[in-house]
Amino acid sequence: MTFVKGTHLLVSVSSHGTVCLFDCDSSKSVCSISLPKGVSCFGRTNVAVSDDGEWVCVAMNSTLLWYNVDTATCVGQLVLDSSVTALTYQPQSTAIVAITAKRMIHMYDSETFKATPWFKRNRGYVPSVWQSTKDKPMRFLSTPSGRRLACFGTSGITFIDTTKHFAQRTSNPQEEHESSEEDTSSTLPKRSKRNKKANDPCTRVTRYRPLLYADFVSDNALVVVERAWSAVLDTLPMPLERHRYGT
Repeated sequence: MTFVKGTHLLVSVSSHGTVCLFDCDSSKSVCSISLPKGVSCFGRTNVAVSDDGEWVCVAMNSTLLWYNVDTATCVGQLVLDSSVTALTYQPQSTAIVAITAKRMIHMYDSETFKATPWFKRNRGYVPSVWQSTKDKPMRFLSTPSGRRLACFGTSGITFIDTTKHFAQRTSNPQEEHESSEEDTSSTLPKRSKRNKKANDPCTRVTRYRPLLYADFVSDNALVVVERAWSAVLDTLPMPLERHRYGT
């Protein structure tokens, strides 16, 4: 469930893909949108609503479903590479951003159901900061300007600058091998690494955990609420046996 931004409308999605809008002031149902005939989806559900309240995007396992609130119909469907773990709309935009279990970032326009220019350029790339960890992003946040995305996982936060692009790879493995040899034989390897890091659109932060809540106040200000480790220890049962150390 989620609220339409700036309103008292609550969006709820059933396990069968039916979207319902409720007015919390009157406690009445505004509309109910069912799946088209012949379309069936079940499983884990994520939901996101555009800022203007016109579009509702639902992810059920690996399937994206678009609902138009004005016409009360399901107008689009798209199957991704794997189950969707996080879903959000860009602020003041119709662009929907999704991350799958394979840690692939997808971005589509809700009006055309086509890939955005950023996604066309970066399709199929996994951020380098995720290649050394098994953490899977489970929640999305976007800055008010929509320039940066914050992906929250179990072991940290990954910030993605959508004004930059991931490093482009060649489709020829032989060219990749030759390129790596040239980089190795370069007399300035440290400089090239610094330049590569400067152009990387992703930044990973692991200092905040375990997280209870986080949200952007502005483009450069993030409020983070952590759970104290002492509170975590209080929830654990007493040990059955405790080793004694020393003499």
